Amino acid sequence: EDGIRDHCVTGVQNVCSSDLFYRMYQQFKVITSEELPGWQHHFYTINVAWLIEFFYITAADEFQLKNPDLIISKGGRIIFIQCDNEVVGTAALVPEEQGEVQLAKMGVLKDFRNRGAGKILLQAAINQAKEMTNGVVYLETAPELIAAIRLYEQEGFERTGELHLHPLFGRSTFRMELMR
Repeated sequence: EDGIRDHCVTGVQNVCSSDLFYRMYQQFKVITSEELPGWQHHFYTINVAWLIEFFYITAADEFQLKNPDLIISKGGRIIFIQCDNEVVGTAALVPEEQGEVQLAKMGVLKDFRNRGAGKILLQAAINQAKEMTNGVVYLETAPELIAAIRLYEQEGFERTGELHLHPLFGRSTFRMELMR
């Protein structure tokens, strides 16, 4: 922070000390669960935060969030994004029997939304999913998640399914598939 502010041009000190200027220089870094001690805790707390904000936590959510090792043991991956060494987001890549990969439980802490963290995390998740399959990469999302849907569309996901009641989570969701 101080190094960034030291490079400010004379006469724009007020701009340089603003949160907006500082946020432009935050360092985002994507890491894997193997690189993050205590990753299970971060996976749980980040997902609980957005689920409570938009919905509620079902028994199926709770099971998945308390047992993320099951995703890994089935050949899946869980990645995280850090901002200046603070874990601020996560996403799971879950391989399916048909060779598809589901992007699941992607969330970014509220204070770090609209700062580029979600986009970087989604791009990394897409790249890792493509390494896992030559087939379909998809996600299930809910109409309430307007900003997330907009981000998914910007990164190449298109809606391919009708609104339905998700059989595990009991929320209205629809399917989106990566088209590029």
